[in-house]
Amino acid sequence: MLIVRMVLAIVLAAGSGSGPTAASITASPAARATTMTDSLMQRFVDAWNANDRAAMVAMLQEDAFFKSPFQLRVGRAEIARTVLTRNPPMLRNSRVEEQHSTVHGDIAWSIGHTTAEVYDGDGHRTAEPFSADYVFVFTRHPGEPWRIQIMIYHEQ
Repeated sequence: MLIVRMVLAIVLAAGSGSGPTAASITASPAARATTMTDSLMQRFVDAWNANDRAAMVAMLQEDAFFKSPFQLRVGRAEIARTVLTRNPPMLRNSRVEEQHSTVHGDIAWSIGHTTAEVYDGDGHRTAEPFSADYVFVFTRHPGEPWRIQIMIYHEQ
């Protein structure tokens, strides 16, 4: 839990600065090139939309955590058992739009907005789409790929 607090402090501190740093990339979606974090987000969303739980789980750190207005899940296994099992069938055709990206050493984060079509338990599309802001924090260990450490969703 200490790493979670440290990562959140870093993310919040970076967002409160007077402007972007050399390691910060901010631009309109149409004008910017794809960032490393945007590429990671797109990989995760592609796996989500394919309901490929194995691919999503492979992108998580062992001690990852997920937070939304409805639940808090800690650990890769718990996230896989709950969030990644229940949510992809209900939230389909997800899209992400990264608004800010920062990479600093072995920690990176993506802040943006996501939307999805919502389906009920019978597979019927509902009228109201899902819309939320997100913060994803990625970390990497020496010799390993970037993985998701923190997923936070805040619904509109």
